[in-house]
Amino acid sequence: MHAHLDAFTTHLQDGKGASSHTLRSYSCDLIQFISWLESEKLVKENAAPDKVSYLMIRRYLGHLTQKGYERRSVLRKLSSIKAWFKWLQREGAIVTNPADAVLSPKAARDLPDVLTISETETLLSLPKTSTRFGVRDRALLETLYATGLRVAECAALVLGDVDWRAGEVRVKSGKGQKERIVLLGRPALAALNSYMTEARALLMAQRQDKTAPIVDALWINSRGTKLSSHAIYVLVCGYARQAGIDKNVTPHTFRH
Repeated sequence: MHAHLDAFTTHLQDGKGASSHTLRSYSCDLIQFISWLESEKLVKENAAPDKVSYLMIRRYLGHLTQKGYERRSVLRKLSSIKAWFKWLQREGAIVTNPADAVLSPKAARDLPDVLTISETETLLSLPKTSTRFGVRDRALLETLYATGLRVAECAALVLGDVDWRAGEVRVKSGKGQKERIVLLGRPALAALNSYMTEARALLMAQRQDKTAPIVDALWINSRGTKLSSHAIYVLVCGYARQAGIDKNVTPHTFRH
C-alpha cells in the first residue's frame, strides 16, 4: 500500500499541482490509516489496497472518535481516504471501492452568536428618536427583536400586514408565500406607532418623483421608497458596531 500511496502523492503533485501543505496532509492522513490497519493486524505489512474493506474503514473512524479527534479532523481524514481509493479504482489497482459506501459524519455546527439582555437593551436604545431615521430604526430593531422575522420577511412588510389592534403582523414567506401570524409585543407596537405618527410621512416626503405612486411598504428609506433587505442588514450591523458588541450581529441574530 505504501507504494500506491507514493504514486498517489506524485499524481497530486504533478497532475493536480497540489501544494506542499496539501501533499503533507494527504500523506499524514493515509500513513496514519495504513499504520493503524497494520498495527491492528487487519492487513499484513505491505498488503495490497484491495485487502481493505468497508468495515475496516468504519472501524478506523470509530477508533479516531474514541481517541478524541474532533469531528472536523475525522471528516478530513475520511476525505483523504475516499480520494485515495477513488484514484486507486480509476488506476485499476482495485475493482471495488470500499470507501464508496462509507457515509461522512455530519460536521458539527457552531452555535450561533446570541445577545445578552444587556447587549439587547443597549442595541435597542441606540437609535436617536429625536430624528425621523432614529424613530424608524428603533421601530425596526424592536420589530426584529419581538418577531424574529427573517430580514427579507421584514423588508417585505406592507402597511396592511400590521394588525394594530391585535398587536400582530401577518408574514408571507417561502415559494408558496405561506402566511403566518407573529406577535409584536407592547414595546415593538409602541415603537411602530411612533414611527407611523412621527417619521414615516416625513420619509415619504423625500420622494424625488412626486408623481410616482406612493408605496405601501412599511419601512421607508431616505429617498421615500421601500427600505431593502440589504439596507436593513447594514443598519443592524452598524448599530451593533456602535454598541461595541464583539459578536457577529446580523438581523438573523434576533431570531436566536
